[in-house]
Amino acid sequence: MRAIAEHAELKQVALRLQQDTGQAVAFPSYDQVRAYIRILKEEPKVRQARGESRGPGRERKSPYSFALSIPAPAQLAQVDEHSMELYVITKDGIPVASQVHAAALVCVKTAAIMSAVLALGPLKEEDYMRLIKGALEPKDRLVLQAGCQHDWPVFGKPATVFHDRGKIFTSERARQVLVDRLGIITEQAPPYCPSAKGTVEALFRWMTQRFERRLPNTMSRTKRHVRQSSESNVP
Repeated sequence: MRAIAEHAELKQVALRLQQDTGQAVAFPSYDQVRAYIRILKEEPKVRQARGESRGPGRERKSPYSFALSIPAPAQLAQVDEHSMELYVITKDGIPVASQVHAAALVCVKTAAIMSAVLALGPLKEEDYMRLIKGALEPKDRLVLQAGCQHDWPVFGKPATVFHDRGKIFTSERARQVLVDRLGIITEQAPPYCPSAKGTVEALFRWMTQRFERRLPNTMSRTKRHVRQSSESNVP
C-alpha cells in the first residue's frame, strides 16, 4: 500500500494533470489506496496471478506413458535423498567429513532437476526447506556463483510432491510448510518400493554408476586399476 501511494509514476501523473487542468491535484490518501487494493483483489486476472484461483483442469495426454499422462510440468515432483562416500578435507588438510548427503527434487514429466542440496552430515528439516525454497526461486544467482557454463532455467511451485518415509519428508514442520503455507499436496510412497520414485532414483543411479565410480580413490576405481595392472603383468 505504501509503495502504491508513494509511487513516482503516480506523482508524475498528478503533476501532468495539474499542468493540463491548471488545478492542484491531491495525491491519493492511504484510505483510497486501501479501498482500491480491496477492489483489485477481487479481479479474476489478479486472483489467478496470485495463485488464489485455479485454472481450468487439463486432461491426461497419453494412456501409454505415465510421464506423458501428467497434465503439465511441475504437476508431480519426486524427492529423495542419497549419500555418497566422499572424503572432504580443507585446504589445510583438516578432515571435515567422509560422507556427503544430497537431496534432489525432480519434475516427473520433464525429468528436470528443480532443486538440489548438499550437506556434510545427515539431512535435516532445514535442508528440506532449503530444497523447496530452491525449487521456487530462479537459479540465476546460483549459476553465477558456481560459474556454470549453462543456465538452469527451471523453477516453480510443484502441485504434488511424492516422497518416501524419510523423517525429513514426513515431519510435522514439513507438512506445515508445504501443505498449510504453500498449498502443495504431499504423497507418500508405499514402503519397500523404490520403483515408485523411478525418476529421482534414476538420477541417483546415474550418480552412483557414472560419477562416484570415476572419482579418485574410490573402491571400484581402485579395483579397476588393480585388475589392469595385474593383466599387464601377465606374460
